[in-house]
Amino acid sequence: MCKDRRGAFAGDVRCAAGGPRRFRHSGRRRKKPSLAADGTRDGRREGAKPFPWQEAITFGLAVLRLSPRDFWAMTPREFSACRTALCGAGKTPLTAGELARLMARFPDR
Repeated sequence: MCKDRRGAFAGDVRCAAGGPRRFRHSGRRRKKPSLAADGTRDGRREGAKPFPWQEAITFGLAVLRLSPRDFWAMTPREFSACRTALCGAGKTPLTAGELARLMARFPDR
């Protein structure tokens, strides 16, 4: 195809000797979109939080100081390993009992 993707160029094997050949729709019906592994159309479950792109991009570009090219070339596993190395393993939030014990141990003055 030519650069603007509107038709074949002269060296294209699909180009007829008399000029560019127009391709018509094959008449086949479009397939319905397949279902995601969880049975939904777009892969999102009801109530699921969207991926925090803004935080990920900020962390990659500002904290890790990656170039945009390097950031987008990273795999999720590599990105997670960098985050874990700098921030530590993800921990669960404090429970109410743990917070109460800390507040009793270190009261505000």
